[in-house]
Amino acid sequence: MCVLAMCFDETMSLHRVRQIVVGGIGCFYLCLIYPLFVDLHHSRWLIEMHNQECDPMFISFFIALGLFLVIAARRPEQHRLMINFAAYQSLFHCAVMTVMTVEAARNGTPRQIADVVITAVIGVVLLALTPRGATPQGDEGKRPQVSAGSSPAPPL
Repeated sequence: MCVLAMCFDETMSLHRVRQIVVGGIGCFYLCLIYPLFVDLHHSRWLIEMHNQECDPMFISFFIALGLFLVIAARRPEQHRLMINFAAYQSLFHCAVMTVMTVEAARNGTPRQIADVVITAVIGVVLLALTPRGATPQGDEGKRPQVSAGSSPAPPL
């Protein structure tokens, strides 16, 4: 509750809110390393889940995404593409899980909807907090000067 109060404090900058949210989502994804370890250590994906080898690979994607979100949290304005990727990935994942949930209900198979809501909230929050129109600082945004007698280098 204290973190939520900090996020909505009027004196806190939007930059700091972005850092907290992006870093928090990244840490949430990194915490998935424990279920991954348990699945792999006990061969749960093979024995109990009836050869569902996609689950550990799927979780490993989220762990890698979490690492990059934690890195992006330091300077969100310079990592807009990574934050947008995480947001859209979450929304597309939510769309697929929504279809799966509807199909499961039509076939009489119970399926929880909590993961659909969680991924939707993550995607919407990341999209809402993605920095807009900021230009990177430093030499990255500058074009090289061309002297009168030389031709510019061809684009790569």
